[in-house]
Amino acid sequence: MREEMFSVQGTLFKTETVSPQMVKFAKKINRESIIEVTGLVKAPAVAEGILSCTQSDIEIDINQIFIVHAAAPRLPFNIEDGSRRCENQKEEGKEEEVKEG
Repeated sequence: MREEMFSVQGTLFKTETVSPQMVKFAKKINRESIIEVTGLVKAPAVAEGILSCTQSDIEIDINQIFIVHAAAPRLPFNIEDGSRRCENQKEEGKEEEVKEG
């Protein structure tokens, strides 16, 4: 899950409070949808932390999940693609020399 520049891992497993239908529902949530979750914030099970998130020392054990706003199933471009620098993009503060012939 992501909020602005920060990301945290959420876990959702079948338990007494989490039904198999809830897990199935969560699997179908489109990427970039706005969701609201409740759960227990805890240390991750792995000692080295979560390498794929900015908040590597915590994770959320989700008990409830709600869709606030569902994203389109296919977005025009991925967030990863939109934040990647183009090869021909100028570096900030540097100007290209223009050669006159």
